[in-house]
Amino acid sequence: MDPPDPVRHWQHAKRFAASRMRRLIRARPDRDAAVFVRISFRLNEPTPV
Repeated sequence: MDPPDPVRHWQHAKRFAASRMRRLIRARPDRDAAVFVRISFRLNEPTPV
């Protein structure tokens, strides 16, 4: 079996986090700025998980 592709996994992880982030922002609009900045900053790091 091939080893997992880190780039494809990272793209999927970012898509998953983005959908979760939108749900979080809808649930807590008062904290959307802090949550968005923190998560988007983490997503901009190019390290594959």
